[in-house]
Amino acid sequence: MPQPIDTNHTTKNLSLEELVEYRRHLDQHLQNRKADEALLQRAWYTAHKIAAMLYEDFGATQVAVFGSLAEQDGFSITSDIDIVVWGLSRDSFLDAFWETKNFTTEFKIDLVNFHSAKGRFRERIQCQAVYIQNTGTDFDESTVNTQTFLTIRKKNYGVNRRIRIERIVDECIKIEHVNAAIAEILQDIEEVPIKYRKGQEALLTQNVVNFYMGLENIFKRIAEEIDMMVPQGKDWHKDLLHQMAAKHSI
Repeated sequence: MPQPIDTNHTTKNLSLEELVEYRRHLDQHLQNRKADEALLQRAWYTAHKIAAMLYEDFGATQVAVFGSLAEQDGFSITSDIDIVVWGLSRDSFLDAFWETKNFTTEFKIDLVNFHSAKGRFRERIQCQAVYIQNTGTDFDESTVNTQTFLTIRKKNYGVNRRIRIERIVDECIKIEHVNAAIAEILQDIEEVPIKYRKGQEALLTQNVVNFYMGLENIFKRIAEEIDMMVPQGKDWHKDLLHQMAAKHSI
């Protein structure tokens, strides 16, 4: 049974066994987040089938995927497939919305009417959108995956670069909030009744995980933008740390 965390410790005075345990939980958490290639293929195939339905049955003028599936970064079995549609009336969109909700049992579909999207949300859709052309229903999974890969590769580099910089800034803000939360928990934990202490310890552990995940997300963005390469394989996060620590000539 796992031992409670000594919240008076810092990473400087944790024992080797405690550090190994922290890292084991973090490794497992990060590994579980890694997108499975077969899952991505099924998700894109589903997105193309939904697009075909929107074109054929509802008269959509344009359909695109956005969000985590469009960027293929962090997409998991619990992620939504975010689809945006153009050219539907309000009533047609509502009909299409409910139709997509029952389209598949494997994925949750989140259909958005572009004309209803406002502000930053609309900008994010425009930056992330991977458009699915109206080619009818005559396609197979291998064709879909090849076309999708080529489309993503052709996305404007400058737009992607701006998105990555924005994501890094967002992660920095999140890390600041996490640090504040950790400091607050550590400040108050001694005054928390014993029966509530485990809940605070669990919250502290999750915040520590979130802190390291935030740093790793920043490193991944830098690796994508500067090195044009993110390590792969089961030890990718360790290799990423070595990559970030390596000296580069300017």
